[in-house]
Amino acid sequence: MRFNSHNLDKSGFEANAFENNQIEYIIYEKELHGMNYFTALSEIFAVRFTINLAARFMRLKARGFGTFVWAYARGFAFTYIAIDMESIIAGS
Repeated sequence: MRFNSHNLDKSGFEANAFENNQIEYIIYEKELHGMNYFTALSEIFAVRFTINLAARFMRLKARGFGTFVWAYARGFAFTYIAIDMESIIAGS
C-alpha cells in the first residue's frame, strides 16, 4: 500500500520510471530504466511457457518421441504464451 507498482495506464518513459515501478525495484533491484518491469515479465513468461509446454505433452498428439514432438509442443507453447503475454501486458 505504500509503494507503487507498474501502472498500465501510463506509457513510455513515465511507465518505466522508478516512481511507477517501486515494487518491481524492491523485488529485482535493477537500476536500469524499465529493467525491473522487464524482469518481472520475463519470469511470468518462463512460468507460463513451462505450463503450456507441459499441457501440450499431456495431449494424445504429443505422445511419442522425436524432434517433431518437441517442435509441436514448443509451437503450441509459444502460440499460447503470445496470447497470454499480450493480455497480461494490456492489463486484462
